[in-house]
Amino acid sequence: MRSRDFVEVITKDLKVRPSLCHPASHLLFTPVSSQMLNSPMRADLEIMHTAAASNHPDKKFRFSCFVQCIVKIATRKKSTLTSPEKQADTFIAKYITPVAEKRKVRSIDPELALVKPLLEVFAPPLLSCFTYFAKMPSPYEKDTLSRHALRPDINAMTQSLHFQDLTACCSLFNLSSSIGAAVKALSPSQIAAAYVDSICVTAVDHLGGLTFEEFWEALIRCGLMFYAGGTESVYEKTQHLFIHMSNNLESSVPRVMGIDNR
Repeated sequence: MRSRDFVEVITKDLKVRPSLCHPASHLLFTPVSSQMLNSPMRADLEIMHTAAASNHPDKKFRFSCFVQCIVKIATRKKSTLTSPEKQADTFIAKYITPVAEKRKVRSIDPELALVKPLLEVFAPPLLSCFTYFAKMPSPYEKDTLSRHALRPDINAMTQSLHFQDLTACCSLFNLSSSIGAAVKALSPSQIAAAYVDSICVTAVDHLGGLTFEEFWEALIRCGLMFYAGGTESVYEKTQHLFIHMSNNLESSVPRVMGIDNR
């Protein structure tokens, strides 16, 4: 997470003032107004972000860094009556849980069941697409996360499709807003939501890559967002998604390869 994103989460999404300059202030958990978003406060949050990232082995602000910062903010106001653990629990319950409730992962199992016949039809080309973008699973994915076991239908070198690979796939098939040619387009945050909601890994610094089945689910989620608001059924929207991907592949491949398609 970038420094400015961390500041936005604390000051706008959670709507709390960490009171880093004055830890004893009674305004610790006061909702933030636009006047309160001053440079000194932002600077303190940025310093906290930098310190946490510098102490991480990757030298990046990962999920564990975010958790550490939340605990520091929650326990900044010293109390002789409340333990740090209770302060952290109270902070999370009051400010983080309500936000998390708005971002619950919606299961699409019913939708996946409806489009299962399409998977059986499109499995070969989708598998080829997956293996084109996917990479070899890292030791962390295999040993720590216990994922991407050897399987007979996918080469061991192309079993893990990471977020950047999913964005590249969406770009190739003209699904993302980075292309600019599609009338409809998925934003980076929508692609990220499809990725995070499809992968069976949570609360770690590195999610790793999607399996083929998770890639299929991510595509369905992308299709539902790409054709949101329409009257078509889930089955029809998925059909339209594959038609869109097929139609754009002919023009996308020469563009990616740098070939004149005239």
